[in-house]
Amino acid sequence: MAGYNYAGFFVRLFALFVDCLIILYPFNMLSRLIFGLGGYESTADWLIIPLAVIWSLYVIIMPVTKLQGTLGKALFRIKIISQDGSKISLVRSAGRYFSQFLSLIFFIGYIMVAFSDRKTGFHDKLAKTYVVYKNKQEMEPKEYKREY
Repeated sequence: MAGYNYAGFFVRLFALFVDCLIILYPFNMLSRLIFGLGGYESTADWLIIPLAVIWSLYVIIMPVTKLQGTLGKALFRIKIISQDGSKISLVRSAGRYFSQFLSLIFFIGYIMVAFSDRKTGFHDKLAKTYVVYKNKQEMEPKEYKREY
């Protein structure tokens, strides 16, 4: 797709890190407030289910909003688009999310981002999406003139 600058592996990794902080830290603090500081290990097993539901809803719904991506992606000024450049649908977003489980196999699907020409992972290819910078010109190398 001409005109877009595709978001690479590391910016997407940092966006994921931010998303983990946004979801996991408040969830952890809330669970500690509710269940107390002691005995955390005994409650950790059953807390995985609500956390997984919250994470899944966050990752599926956020790309359909005006941000076109999670809060972490918005912080790094990147968004998820369909192959024709439009905003993705809820169905495509859910498909992209669930196809990420296939990308987790040996992390090959994620490593593909670093080496593919359009910075697409396996889950992006399956869902027919791209992760691009919001400003089409952003992060492109500037041409410098040498002056003697």
